[in-house]
Amino acid sequence: MNIKFYEYIKAIAEEGSLLKAAARLGLSQPALSHFLTSAEFQIGHPLFSRSSRGLTPTAVGWVYIQAADEIIRIKAQTYHNIRRLSNQEEARLILGTTPHRGAEIYSSLYQKFTLLYPNVRLSSREGYMKTLIQMLLDGKIDFLLGSASDFRQKEYRFL
Repeated sequence: MNIKFYEYIKAIAEEGSLLKAAARLGLSQPALSHFLTSAEFQIGHPLFSRSSRGLTPTAVGWVYIQAADEIIRIKAQTYHNIRRLSNQEEARLILGTTPHRGAEIYSSLYQKFTLLYPNVRLSSREGYMKTLIQMLLDGKIDFLLGSASDFRQKEYRFL
């Protein structure tokens, strides 16, 4: 599945500059500029506002970038699931924990978990709740342990 065009738009948004994005992507600046012009023509709207300060996503650009994020995440998850089904990858679970109680909870959980599920590799990522919530939404962690008061949106499922 070729999603390089979505990655190009994301790089432009993250770098705020065609020159920097092109360098990051291993492309020439004119090639990336041509791609952006073609993409904007196809969409029928500019994706970025151009100024002396660089490129800033327009409202349409933000919609496109959010869709690109989701497409990139879905591709990664799909390939991950395919590898698991093909037995090319051991199962793994990434737990998000807070700095204060995270190490304590993880250490007690780790021993029990590895005894019950020896074929699943358990690892943890530590951070504050705001960061962990974003990591969960981005698919960088599989679940997190934290205070329910930090969840203000209805899109979360409590276990």
